[in-house]
Amino acid sequence: MKKVTFVVGVDFSEYACARYADMCKNRDSDAPYPSAEKIRDELLVLALRRGHEVEVDLTPMFGASASFTEELFVGLVREGLLLSELKQNLSIACRESSKVRERAWVYIQEAWDRTPIGKEQGGNL
Repeated sequence: MKKVTFVVGVDFSEYACARYADMCKNRDSDAPYPSAEKIRDELLVLALRRGHEVEVDLTPMFGASASFTEELFVGLVREGLLLSELKQNLSIACRESSKVRERAWVYIQEAWDRTPIGKEQGGNL
């Protein structure tokens, strides 16, 4: 199994944009800032579906809002990834604040609990 690390603030931009790609146009250019949706769909989902271990490091980012964090991680559940897959293959780092990491896992758990399988299993993060 290959380990892939995405340092969002270095690999994309140190500024978190927004939840959706169409909300992230840079006013000074046509280049979009990376949205949570774009990062998730174009990188995280693909790497996780290939069975890779994925570390997402949010440390060097400014302004990773709750909506950015929610879309980045809860979207993985909406894309059909199982909670067991995420627990095994996804790690979230943010050296400046453990609350960001904890909040992301709470969002994941809450999303999982709303799925038919999650309701049947009664959660279990």
